[in-house]
Amino acid sequence: MILSAAKAERKGDWPPEPVREVIERIKSTELDVGLAVGTRNRQGATTRGPLEGGEQERNLKSRYDELGDRADYRGHSFSGVASA
Repeated sequence: MILSAAKAERKGDWPPEPVREVIERIKSTELDVGLAVGTRNRQGATTRGPLEGGEQERNLKSRYDELGDRADYRGHSFSGVASA
């Protein structure tokens, strides 16, 4: 989904305000899923040893949790999109 390619705002908020407005206006499960899939796909593939896993995923989860908390604070209802 093209919306997942949107650059973060200067403060680090993602998705940026214009994308958040589209998400709020459309309120579509298909859009939410497409944004989540697009976001995951943009991370690319990684390989690691059998005992090395998890740190990158935990860091990503923390980042998206933080973005979701900030979105909740601003009153947006799409905060779960990135973790869908």
